[in-house]
Amino acid sequence: MPLKAVRCLALGVMALIFPGVGKADLLRDCVSCFGSTYLLTYNPTAVETSGSTNVWDVFLTVDATHYMGPATYIRDVAIKVASPPVESNLSALMAAPGALSSWTLKKGGAGNSDCSNNGNGFLCAQSGTPGTTAPVGFVYTWEFWYATANPLATGPLGASIQIKYDNALGTLNGQITSEKIILQTVPQTVPDGSMTLMLLGGALVGLETLRRRFRA
Repeated sequence: MPLKAVRCLALGVMALIFPGVGKADLLRDCVSCFGSTYLLTYNPTAVETSGSTNVWDVFLTVDATHYMGPATYIRDVAIKVASPPVESNLSALMAAPGALSSWTLKKGGAGNSDCSNNGNGFLCAQSGTPGTTAPVGFVYTWEFWYATANPLATGPLGASIQIKYDNALGTLNGQITSEKIILQTVPQTVPDGSMTLMLLGGALVGLETLRRRFRA
């Protein structure tokens, strides 16, 4: 199977898990995409409300099966789905590649110096295990609980993502995806994200098996 067909299969898996999401809604072929494809979705039912603050279940999926660059893994990912501030005391990282304990949740965007911790409406997940947690060549999903008193940025390209790709030594600079993206509704209600991640993981195991078979 040609690589182009494998890439179409990867996009098809994402479309099956997130029905109603078209190819045009996936962020790809952007200036700083590096060959990867990105999808940002959220559950339209808040998981918690405290005063004027709502906690939203937000999913960032990165398809790095066709990443093009010198990096070997994804070190940091950051999302911004509303105007600042983000309420860090009510926000949380609920799921991430590998062990959840291998990631640290911080405020701020993802840059050459990792998560900046300076706010600006971003929540950032930083890997504490350089080179091993999220190697390029696979599809990954991070689940955030994003707490804000402001409306979600659901307009055209209203949200933002940042992804830092790095090498095993943690010394690679400049490999940062920083783009506007459409924040889309997850069509089905996913109370804790576990079903979405389970389906995604199962489908991608099959996808990776196919990729390896066709490379052989």
